[in-house]
Amino acid sequence: MWQLILPTLAIGVALPSLAQVNPADTPLVPSSSTNLLAEAQSRSRAKNVARQTAEKINGGLEKYRADASVFVPGAAAIDQGDHWIFNILGGPPGATTPSIESEIRIDKADFTVTVLYNGPLRNQITP
Repeated sequence: MWQLILPTLAIGVALPSLAQVNPADTPLVPSSSTNLLAEAQSRSRAKNVARQTAEKINGGLEKYRADASVFVPGAAAIDQGDHWIFNILGGPPGATTPSIESEIRIDKADFTVTVLYNGPLRNQITP
C-alpha cells in the first residue's frame, strides 16, 4: 500500500520575520522615482486644468466637449521647461470630428493658465 506522508508544522518555533526594517536615513523610494511621480501628477493636473479651460472658453459642457484623446493618461503635452503647452481638440457634444482647437499654456510653478489660441482647427496632420 501507498502511504501519504504529510510534513508536520512545529508549533512554537520562531520563524524569521518577513518584514524588513528600513533605517530612518534610507528613503523607501529612490528620489528620482519620487521626482518622476511628482512630475507625472503635476502634468496630469495641468492637463485637467487645460481641458477645463477649453471647456469654459468654448461655452461649457452644454456646447463643447474635448476630444476623447485628452482623457487618456499621458495625453500629449509639450514640455517647455517651466510650463507645458497642451493642444486640445474638441467640438459640439456628439460630434465625431473635432472642429475647435485650443492651445493652452500651463505654468508648472503655480498652474497659471494662458490661452495661446482658441478657434477653428489649424493645420492638422492626419495619420
